[in-house]
Amino acid sequence: MLLKQALYFLAVVFILELPALAVSLSCDYGSGGGGASLRSSYSMDDSTSLYDQVSIEGETLRQRGFLAGDGSNSYQCTIWNGGQSISGGASSTEGISSSQSARSIEGSLAMSQDVFASGISEVSSEGISNERTVSQSAGALAGIVSSQQQVSVENGLTSAVMDCDLGGLQGYAKSNSGMESDAARITAGLNGNGTLRSHMLASAVDDASASGMVRAESLDSRAYAAGKAASGEDDVYSYLSSRELLQSRLSANAKDLATDQSLNARGDVNVYSSSASSDSYAAEADEASGRIGASESSTLSELEGDVRSTSSNLVPTPGSWVWEEKAGYLNSNPFMIEDKQGRNHVFVLGGDRGLYDNVDGNWISLGGYITSNPYAIKDLQGRLHILVRGSDYALYDGLFDTARWSTGWYYLGGYLTSDAQAAVNPGSSHIMIAVRGGDNALWLRDLNTTDLSSPEGWQGQGGIITSNPRPVFDYQGRLHTFARGADGSLFDNLATPTSSGYTTAWMPLGGYITSDPKPIQDPRYPSTIHVFARGGDGSLWDYRFNTYKWEANWTSLGGYIAPGGSRSSFYRANPEPVADAYRNIHALVVGGDGVMYDMVMDTKTLNHDWYNLRVKVTSDASAMLDSDNFAHLSARGADGGLLVAPYAR
Repeated sequence: MLLKQALYFLAVVFILELPALAVSLSCDYGSGGGGASLRSSYSMDDSTSLYDQVSIEGETLRQRGFLAGDGSNSYQCTIWNGGQSISGGASSTEGISSSQSARSIEGSLAMSQDVFASGISEVSSEGISNERTVSQSAGALAGIVSSQQQVSVENGLTSAVMDCDLGGLQGYAKSNSGMESDAARITAGLNGNGTLRSHMLASAVDDASASGMVRAESLDSRAYAAGKAASGEDDVYSYLSSRELLQSRLSANAKDLATDQSLNARGDVNVYSSSASSDSYAAEADEASGRIGASESSTLSELEGDVRSTSSNLVPTPGSWVWEEKAGYLNSNPFMIEDKQGRNHVFVLGGDRGLYDNVDGNWISLGGYITSNPYAIKDLQGRLHILVRGSDYALYDGLFDTARWSTGWYYLGGYLTSDAQAAVNPGSSHIMIAVRGGDNALWLRDLNTTDLSSPEGWQGQGGIITSNPRPVFDYQGRLHTFARGADGSLFDNLATPTSSGYTTAWMPLGGYITSDPKPIQDPRYPSTIHVFARGGDGSLWDYRFNTYKWEANWTSLGGYIAPGGSRSSFYRANPEPVADAYRNIHALVVGGDGVMYDMVMDTKTLNHDWYNLRVKVTSDASAMLDSDNFAHLSARGADGGLLVAPYAR
C-alpha cells in the first residue's frame, strides 16, 4: 500500500546559453512489458526556454512541458503502453510557444498540446492502438499557426480533435483515421496567401471517420477543402476550392464509404466528386452553395448559384495530400509554363514519383512514374507537351490539351540518361527534342505536333556530353543545342535546315563550366543568344553569341553559385534566365548560403546588379514571363515544398 502511494518525481528545466542544444528525456515505469514508457526530445537555439516535468504516482505516468523561443526550434513527445502509443510535436523556424501534456493511466493514453508558431511551421499528433490510427497536423510555409490538439487512446479505440487558426503562405490543416484497410481523411488549406480557421475530429472506433468545419479566405491563389474515404480497393472523394471565400462542413466515413460537404463559396469556385463506381461530377461557378459528396454507388450535387457543369478526366488534388506521408518533399525541380488560356502551370514530381500540376493554385494529379525532371513546352496548336523519362528510361510525352482539359501519355522511345529538353521551330508545327542517350552522345528527335509523327525517329549526333543538352532556335531558323563536353567546355551542335532536313556539326565554344548551359534569346537584340552557366570558379558566366555576325565572347558576372547537390539531390547548380517586360534579363541562381539570388542585366548597356531574394531553396529555379508581362518564379523550398511567387514586371 505504501509503495502504490509513493510519488516518484522528476523535473528538468533548461534556460539555454548555448548556440544550439539537443535534449532528450526518457522514462520507463512498470515491469514485464506491462508498464508505460515516455520519451521527449527537443532541438533548440539560444533564444529558447524549456521546462519538462515527468511524474509517476501509482499506475499513472504524467508529463508536462513548455517550450518558448524566437528562433528555430522543434520537439517531439511519445508515450507508450502495451500496443498503444500517442505522439505529438511541433517545429518552427522563426518562433514558437508551446505547452503540452501527456498521461498514461491503466491502459488509457491521452495527450494535448497548445502551440503558437511562426515561419515555416508544423504541428502534428498521432494515436495508435493495435490496427487503429488517428493523426492530425497543421502547418504553414510562412506566416503563423495557432493549433490546439487532443488525442486519446483507450482499449483499442482512438480519437483526436484539433482547432487551428493560421495565416500566411500555403497553410493547411488535415485529419486522418484508419483501421486495417479502411481510412478516412479530410483536409483544408491555402495554395497561396490567406487565412484559415478549422475544427476537425477523427476517430477509429467501429469504423474510420473524420469530420470538420472550415472557413478560409484566399488573397492571391486558392483555398481548398476535401474529403476522402477508402475501404479495400474502393474509395470516394469530394473536393472544393475557391479564390476568395470558402466555408464548408465536411465528413468522410470509411464504413459507409461516403463523403459529404455542405458549402458556401465565391470566387472562381471548383467542385468535384467521384464514387467507387467511377462516376464523377465536376462543376465551376462564381458563387455556389449547397452540398457535394459521394457514396459507394453515386455522387451527390445539390448546388445553387451560377453553377456550370463540366467534364474532366483530371482529378484535383489538395496541396496537403499531394505529399501525404512523404515528408512534404518535391522529388524534382519545378517547371513553370503558361497555357494558351492564360493559366499558370507548375509541373513537379510528387513523393510517389507521379507527375503533379499546380494550376493557378489548384493541385492536379497527372499520374505516371517518372525518373527525370519534367520539361514542358507549348506547341503551335496551344497544347502543352510535358516531356519526362519513364521507369524504363524511355521518353514519354504527356500531351495536355488545356482547351479541352484532357491529357494522354505517348511513348516516344529512346534510352535517356538526361532530362529531356525541347525547342519550338518558329512558325511551324514541329518541336525539336534533345536528350543524352545511353552512349552519352547527343540525340535529337523532330516531332510533328499535328499528328505526333516523327518519320526519322531518333537521330544520333555523336559526341560525349556531360550535361543536360539545351536546344534553342536562333533568329535565322538554325537550331543550336548547347551542352558541356567531356572536358568541361561548352559545345554547340549546330543544325542548319535544308530541303531534306538538317545538316549538323559540332562547334567548340571554349570555357569551363560546372552546370548545364542555359540559353536565352536577347529580348532587345533577337540575333543575340546569351548562354548562362556556372564557371569553374563557381561564379556566373555569360557566353554572348551574335548569330548574325557570328561573334561571341565570355563574360564573368561574378557572384558565387552553390555546387550541385550541396543541399539537395534535386539541386543541380543551374542558373535560370528569364526576360522581364523592360527587356532586362534575370539569371536566378542559388548562392553558397542556400538563398536565391537574382542577377539583373540591362541588355542595352550590359550593366548588371545582384539582388538577394531572401528565400532559402533546395532546387534550381524555374521562371517565366506570362502574356501580361509579369515574371513568375518557383522553386523547391527549404522544407521540400513548392514555392511560387509573382516576381517582376
